[in-house]
Amino acid sequence: MTMKIKKKVLSVLQEAWIDGGLIEVKRERFGASEKGFVIDISGEWLLMHVLDGDFLQFNGYGAVRLRDITKVEKNTDWVTRARGRLGLEPVLLPDVLLVDLPGLLSSVNAHFPVLGIERDAAVPQTLHVGRIQKLREKSVTLRELGAQAEWVVSEIRYPLREITCVSFGTTYMGLLLEFARIQEAEAALESDESENQDIS
Repeated sequence: MTMKIKKKVLSVLQEAWIDGGLIEVKRERFGASEKGFVIDISGEWLLMHVLDGDFLQFNGYGAVRLRDITKVEKNTDWVTRARGRLGLEPVLLPDVLLVDLPGLLSSVNAHFPVLGIERDAAVPQTLHVGRIQKLREKSVTLRELGAQAEWVVSEIRYPLREITCVSFGTTYMGLLLEFARIQEAEAALESDESENQDIS
């Protein structure tokens, strides 16, 4: 039964990859779904240019494991038909390697300031944002950027087998990183002012 569903999923994904149609990918085991355009497919992963349906604009990229996808629905509403006029043309990412997870992580880390990983089976609905510090054969270590836009002091290691989704280039991550930089600059300024007062 699983193989039958997987073949159907792959068939719809490949069709959407060729014709450029808007799709919604569902991972019902985790209660998750993503809407967007297929950018690339490998033996294990699907890469999408994710569409924010509420604001009708792209919101970064997401790579999900093929084996977690239970259903793919092709979107045939007005957004699909009018996407050219709306400027909703997906952007390819030739420098992102989708062959395997280590390649995906290392290439995204090389071309984007931060990335996000999800471990839906281990910790549902939790996004870990950060920079890769170490990438091993079976694990990845992140310097994480917390929800308060502050860099976590300790590095955290995650098994690769637990990673179900890799996202990058999203509005949330961009704003989180921008505010972290603002806070770092303000802290540095306060430190300099304090040192100058001590000297005087």
